[in-house]
Amino acid sequence: MHVVCQGLLRASSLEWRPTPDAWVLTIACHALFELAPFESAMTSGPAAPPEDEGDARRLVEPWGPVAPFKRWGEVVVVGHAHAPEGIAVKSLIARLAVGDIDKAIQVRGDSCFEPDGSLGEPAPFTRMPLRWERAAGGPHTANPVGVPTGNGALADRWGRARAPNLLPVASSTAMRHGHLWPAGFGPLRPEWPERAQRLRRHAAGWDHARWAGHALPEGIDPGYFNVAPLDQVTNDLTGAEQIVLEHLHPRFPRLTTRLRAPVPRAIALTSGAEQRVPLRCDTLVIDADHGVAALVWRAQLMLDRPSREGVVLVTEDEIAPSLTGTVTAPLSSRPPAALPFLQAAAQPAPEPPAGAAPGAGDARFPPAPRVDEDDEDAVQTFVPAVVLPGPALPFHALPPDEPRARSLAPPEHEPEDGPPTAPALPALPAPSAPLAPLAAMRAAEPVWTAATAPDAAVPGPPPAAVPEQRPAEDRAEPTLPVDVYPLVRCAAIAARLARRPEAQDVLLAAEALSPDTWEALHAHWLDAIRADVGRGKRRLLSSYDAAYIAALEAERGTISAGEYARLVIAAERGNEAQTLVELGLPDGVLLRLRRVWLERTVKDPAAAQEVRAAMRRASEAE
Repeated sequence: MHVVCQGLLRASSLEWRPTPDAWVLTIACHALFELAPFESAMTSGPAAPPEDEGDARRLVEPWGPVAPFKRWGEVVVVGHAHAPEGIAVKSLIARLAVGDIDKAIQVRGDSCFEPDGSLGEPAPFTRMPLRWERAAGGPHTANPVGVPTGNGALADRWGRARAPNLLPVASSTAMRHGHLWPAGFGPLRPEWPERAQRLRRHAAGWDHARWAGHALPEGIDPGYFNVAPLDQVTNDLTGAEQIVLEHLHPRFPRLTTRLRAPVPRAIALTSGAEQRVPLRCDTLVIDADHGVAALVWRAQLMLDRPSREGVVLVTEDEIAPSLTGTVTAPLSSRPPAALPFLQAAAQPAPEPPAGAAPGAGDARFPPAPRVDEDDEDAVQTFVPAVVLPGPALPFHALPPDEPRARSLAPPEHEPEDGPPTAPALPALPAPSAPLAPLAAMRAAEPVWTAATAPDAAVPGPPPAAVPEQRPAEDRAEPTLPVDVYPLVRCAAIAARLARRPEAQDVLLAAEALSPDTWEALHAHWLDAIRADVGRGKRRLLSSYDAAYIAALEAERGTISAGEYARLVIAAERGNEAQTLVELGLPDGVLLRLRRVWLERTVKDPAAAQEVRAAMRRASEAE
């Protein structure tokens, strides 16, 4: 099918096969915006083409290949970090904030480790490439093209080793043999470990360039098609979020703006029939060199055969109620092909597949799908002309408060400065009919055409008799007193218990808690944090960390920038346990302390400068 755009929107498409006997057309339309303070309008100019083979724009839409779908929404930055007003600096903090994504990295001029292990003075720069080649890494690491550090550092004939230019905020590079995490805003190449591992057992034989010529194999993680680091993905990308860029624009050192984004509409036309195709926003790319942003919307249209004739029309404005005034019967009578790889998370007692209530509407046409009340596209969806009939897509939308994924480990065991652990896959519901091979996979719910939802199941006759049930209140489990012990109070209790484990009985008695109740309460809030993180949120984790550290400081005094720097340096040198004892802090606090101080340094430039100075002093003292 051909894709035709009106106005300033542009679009591309990809035809691919979820199973050997099914075909899907993905439509990806995009708009370009000229970044400006307060509000950024769409621009009519074409996107500047990639400059060379190493240009990161070749990996992202609209410059790169079309992705069939994306498990998460994502934000990517390409180009350079810029010194304010073009005046050379030795270092700066580059920051990206979009919705619930807030990330900063330290950018330093070229420097090297001296033979004695000290870090040389960085060279001044006016702009620095935001390429992964400038971050820590090296062969057999998460960043294969990065700068080797630690024992893998490469020294020249004078014994000097190159230092990375891009670093996590507040990290210390003042030791030659320390481990440094890769830091960057750019897209990850498909063959790199973080993406390739999502292909699981198919990684060795996967063709990253020509995968669409074959049916998707069983068992791959759909997150493979996301290109951003995991701390730059979200479930809530709409295009209307506030954008904050610091040192990521050639003219504005700090830019706060919103995109004046349209609401794209798409309709598929074939054989005199039409069908609305809802589009979902899933990608934002910031081009820090050209001062533009690209926003990408995506939809999938299931076909009854490959190379289907027809047109998909994409417009910026509301589409007229009907272009032809006609609807047609389905194009194929063969059994429907399922797309179970996009099946959403199961619920304990799932509702019947989305569809109209039995007996409602005109029996000549397929039942209408269940839709959200505020989804304008969905509630106006026409009867399909090019979509296979029946239950083609056996999945439901998640309820708003149901977490899409849960992290594999509690927050206490997250990597210190690295990307979050990929979410675990929840159990899937038992299907009512056999599913195609990719049934084990799940992805963030993309927006699909209405008729691809399964038909409503017609309920059978009611049972003749209903067994007598005990009253619900007799079967209810005891309710945890979460209102009396909210998250911040439990965090404070956990901090005091961690610092004085020998006084557990006394501390819990003072809080009027039994050990069993405390364990259940704490597990409840840790589960809530993991669910929040699994949805791409960090609010609960940040609140817990802040309350935990505040409780420690209430007992032992404020943790100064110097003490924090001393602890970070000690951890890099393997002396963390001894330093924790000397500072009167419990085991395992460093991860929480890092997150709290990272938030402080991002929000307060003075705090960031204080931490950097303390890091230098701590490194010299050691």
